[in-house]
Amino acid sequence: MLDLDLHQPPTRCSPAFYNPKARINRDVAVGVVATYASRVGHSIVVCDALSGSGVRGLRYGLEVSAVERVILNDVNPHACEKIRKHLSLNSCLSERFVVCCEDANVLLHRMRKQFDVVDIDPFGSFIPFLDAAFDGLKWGGLLCVSATDTAVPCGRYPKTCIRHYGVKPLATSYRQEIALRIYVSVLIRRAAQLDMAYKPLLSIFRRHSVALFGIVIPRAYEADGLLSRFGYIAHCFACEHRHLSQHQEIGLCPECGGRMECVGPIWLGELADAQFASDVSSELFSRRFNDAAKLVRMASAEAQVAVPFYDLHALAKLHRTSPPRTNRLIGRLRSLGYVATRTHITGTGVKTDAPIRVIKEAMFELAKET
Repeated sequence: MLDLDLHQPPTRCSPAFYNPKARINRDVAVGVVATYASRVGHSIVVCDALSGSGVRGLRYGLEVSAVERVILNDVNPHACEKIRKHLSLNSCLSERFVVCCEDANVLLHRMRKQFDVVDIDPFGSFIPFLDAAFDGLKWGGLLCVSATDTAVPCGRYPKTCIRHYGVKPLATSYRQEIALRIYVSVLIRRAAQLDMAYKPLLSIFRRHSVALFGIVIPRAYEADGLLSRFGYIAHCFACEHRHLSQHQEIGLCPECGGRMECVGPIWLGELADAQFASDVSSELFSRRFNDAAKLVRMASAEAQVAVPFYDLHALAKLHRTSPPRTNRLIGRLRSLGYVATRTHITGTGVKTDAPIRVIKEAMFELAKET
């Protein structure tokens, strides 16, 4: 447990912002960096480019033994004072912890290709820091980005989403998964424009923020391969049918005849590397970060299903039936030979390759059995 100097309740306007509700997100980040370090097999240098109170970078240095040095940076001098205070409180005064007070973009461009891990944890979008983050990473480096402007890609502000992310969103019952895919799409596209490949390792949507982790490799041909997996999600609001396609399809729903609407082009591939995420989950369980471990374990399991999750409450309301227990529906779908699993995004969500008519029939049958 870290010793922290937090005499006042944290707010967005605090000189050094600290969010206690983001503890699980920080637990996940520690597990990801530790797993990455074990895979590369050598000591690593981390840049916490937007440190705030310094807690995230401090944890990297204290909890991941392979971390050789952590750069804790914030443009706000008050935040840097708080970082130094926290370093002192936790007896972290060695050369492993370096405090900088610079614009994050300036720092990352100045120290280009010097970091094994770059962490970008801003208020709002990571877009303003993305090019500098790519510049600061070594070959095969780990990029960790967060975003808190989730209302934008979830469909509340379509014009802003088009302006910031180049995609018109769709406010579906699985809008959080669409948001994750929009975020990952931006990372892959921008990396490709720089002749780099961003490979998603883990994508988490929790509360009102996202955490995205991926490997960045300067190989244009691998970027081409990733771009070939972009496409569209076609959705029917009348029956909740959805399907993935390489081409935009605006027509009638094959299930109910309703009008289909599309979102894209966005990333249609896996939002997580199942094996890497499984290793992160094991790492977190070994550290007794059980809540974070369970979250990542679900993200690992659902990576095998490309179709967006079905929200059981939305389905039940639309088809005028009672929502079944999530595990019961999963069991029924598996007994019918379909892949089915939970999603980490919501407790009432199911990821499955079963068509909507099969899901609906299973829900009606389960409702009769209760």
